[in-house]
Amino acid sequence: MMAPAPPGAGPSVDAAVLTAIGIACRDHQLLRFDYRGPDSANTTRATEPHELVTWGSRWYLVAWALDRDGWRTFQVDRILPRTPTGPRFAPREIPHGGVAAHVARSVAQMWPDEATTRLHDPAADSVARSSWFRRPTSTGTGPTPTLHGRPVPAAPPTLQTPTLAPS
Repeated sequence: MMAPAPPGAGPSVDAAVLTAIGIACRDHQLLRFDYRGPDSANTTRATEPHELVTWGSRWYLVAWALDRDGWRTFQVDRILPRTPTGPRFAPREIPHGGVAAHVARSVAQMWPDEATTRLHDPAADSVARSSWFRRPTSTGTGPTPTLHGRPVPAAPPTLQTPTLAPS
């Protein structure tokens, strides 16, 4: 069952896919899956799945990739699990600050370039005073700032790691 994503949200993820991955993480079972890369090339991956994480509007799997002999972060909307899952494994310690730091580094590597744009517009003062645009106030009153029709968060997104009850 796949629920449609609200406008401006990340890609939809099938609940059955999240469940299969979550159970493999919880039970420490090897997980094989077909993975569609950013270039749309499909590969089969064999992993020791450790954590399901949300970052912004996407789900990620943090896993030890057996074929690459290293930690990898996979976008869950690109995963098609193969069943049955494999044998159990002993969990590894996620290095360098844990799962949150690992996902933050992985996501940052997708967009390595940063830019700052400065606009020099003498009309900016009149735009700021116009009735259709209001700057947010420090007291929290007034309209919420938006970008492309979506609210701009006051702080960067936080990682949320769901927990599953033991079987």
